[in-house]
Amino acid sequence: MSGFRGQVSGVNSEARVRWDERRQMKPDTCNLKRVFWDEVERGLGGRSRRSRGCAGDGESGMARVVHGFDYSVKATGGRKGEQDRDQGRRMERELCGDIIRVMTREVPSLLEWLGGQDALEALITRFYEKVPADPMLQPLFAGMPAEHFKHVSAFIGEVFGGPSAYSEQHGGHANMIRQHLGRHITDAQRKRWVELLVETADEMGVPADPEFRSALMAYLEWGSRLAVINSGQPKDMKVDPAPMPKWGWGVPGGPYQPDSE
Repeated sequence: MSGFRGQVSGVNSEARVRWDERRQMKPDTCNLKRVFWDEVERGLGGRSRRSRGCAGDGESGMARVVHGFDYSVKATGGRKGEQDRDQGRRMERELCGDIIRVMTREVPSLLEWLGGQDALEALITRFYEKVPADPMLQPLFAGMPAEHFKHVSAFIGEVFGGPSAYSEQHGGHANMIRQHLGRHITDAQRKRWVELLVETADEMGVPADPEFRSALMAYLEWGSRLAVINSGQPKDMKVDPAPMPKWGWGVPGGPYQPDSE
């Protein structure tokens, strides 16, 4: 296996969490191999068949079923049996090497992958520089305070895994909800907001890899649609404290990071 886009084939999404919890384990090859086959078995609904020992433990035969393929070494005896066992051990070492790389790889936050808080603030600043010239968005943002872009970048930065500046300084998610009450945002305005922000992201050189952009688009769609819903509520509606959203990589599970040879 050369390079992972989030998950190892045949291993379910919960396995990533369990691997992350085990990243601090001593990288003992035998132990990691057992962890690997445990995760494969979970991903296949318990259908994998495997030897519990390490290569070299003296087992006479092994069977491996991974993602529908049967990798087996039969103790046929003689030279052929030795060749089969050697091949099986090489296969296990390669698989173990892959899982060590996955277990020890850090998955950056969306904010880190974007380039940090400064890069996010530059993106949001450039976006709001374009808004006054946009006939669809200009009426919506007319009269916004000059520091509005800083508040928005602080909010998104916290959602994307950055410091909790918006919660500590501006009242958290409940305050962001209040900013949209009674504004009656149309769906056409919502779509244009998303479109212009994505155009600005392209212009500013924001990472364009599929994993990051899928996470970014998912957040923009979710957040903008929520804003439309809240904007239809009375401006004086009471808003209870609400937890800050925490946005991650979603289905891809992280950025594509090729294995170093």
